[in-house]
Amino acid sequence: MKVLLCSDSATLAVSLLASQLSDHEIITCPSDTIIKYLDSVDVVIPWMANIDASIIASGHFGLVQEFGVGIETIDIEAATRAGVWVAHVPGRVSGNADSVAEHAIMLMLMLSRHMTITQQSSKSEDWSAKAGIALLRKTACIVGLGDIGTALAVRLKAFGMRLVAVRQHPERGALPETGIEKVYGSNALCEALSIADYIILCAEYTKNTHHLINHNTLAAIKPGAFLINVARGGLVDTDA
Repeated sequence: MKVLLCSDSATLAVSLLASQLSDHEIITCPSDTIIKYLDSVDVVIPWMANIDASIIASGHFGLVQEFGVGIETIDIEAATRAGVWVAHVPGRVSGNADSVAEHAIMLMLMLSRHMTITQQSSKSEDWSAKAGIALLRKTACIVGLGDIGTALAVRLKAFGMRLVAVRQHPERGALPETGIEKVYGSNALCEALSIADYIILCAEYTKNTHHLINHNTLAAIKPGAFLINVARGGLVDTDA
């Protein structure tokens, strides 16, 4: 079997694949030269490259395997028509959910404690910098309650925060260990945002969540609240 990894700089990934697929060939290429290799490969790993209908039609591979959970760079309809399987790796399996949850908390703490200003003040020995605020008893709204959102909630519970969440199917609720008090549906997004001191976007990026944060939803957020996006950039209308 030949596996094409669409990057010429993912040396660690190549080493890991080679250690697990010792009897198979791992090929790497820059993302703009994918088509040159498609005739001879069985599996394509996009590594964030766009796998569109033209690429799918140009090869004879049977599987597109993403390294992470996001598959928005793959033309699913074209793959389905061609009989090509598409797979991803859930965050709870890869450890990515835990890593992103920790990253989100780092951002929350940096914003709360004015870390950039504090660092600059410390270097200049100016001890009059603005004091930070604690996460304790603040309200966090987690938008998207998949693997990342769930991992984040479990960790924020330990900070003594009040937790609410927004998900597409609120009837599914939240796991008891998350400590989430209420789960809102997507139709009640503005209501959930309006009570939050911290809003953390963990939702999947789809056509339905494109510009989820826009003029209308921003207007619902109270002054002084923090908006943190650890998902795809397309969730936020940056012009708004």
